Amino acid sequence: MRHILLSLCFALAPLATAGADVTIINTTDEPMTYQIKLPNGDTKDGEIKAYDGYSPGQTTLITPDGKVTAFKLTSESGNSSVEAKAPYARVFLIGKKDGKLQFRPVSWFMDNGQTHKRQATLYNATEETQSFDLIDEKEMRKITLQPGEETTVDAKHCFGMGFFNLKFGDGTRLDSAVHAGRFNVLYLDKRSPGKVQAKDYGSLAMPRNTVLK
Repeated sequence: MRHILLSLCFALAPLATAGADVTIINTTDEPMTYQIKLPNGDTKDGEIKAYDGYSPGQTTLITPDGKVTAFKLTSESGNSSVEAKAPYARVFLIGKKDGKLQFRPVSWFMDNGQTHKRQATLYNATEETQSFDLIDEKEMRKITLQPGEETTVDAKHCFGMGFFNLKFGDGTRLDSAVHAGRFNVLYLDKRSPGKVQAKDYGSLAMPRNTVLK
């Protein structure tokens, strides 16, 4: 197995008082392992699911309720690893850009009434450049994303409850596919070769009433 380099872009954020455990979204085909440090000094190990050709791998790290959790990710080869601390309900992304794996926090898997951002983030988890029109009620914006690249756009004029439509150059459409206020991942599903899929993976806004432990 080739050496894997992880670049960590991590900023510690306040902790949500209630919600989901820490979640790792793996948009690559690189399996990994994790180790959580428990409050009693013990550790807990597990596997980080990889993209399997159908959708990004989603792994939940069961963590102490209301605690900032220290954990370590290690590549399959064991040649590289990264350590981080995660607030409760935080969502992290493993992605690949320019041949290197990247790991960073991107969203929150909890909605407890926080004010959602009037923005939407789109991340290209495919291995190809993606160009499309991002359509809302007022305009069509042309977006081009390289593999591993993301963009954040304003979401003031979305359809309905806060959706965008996507239209690709070959005429393919994804209606109501991109969610406002959310981190949206573009990926490929081998059941529909060549057709990009979109799914949201959490809120861009930090949950209310958070405290840092």
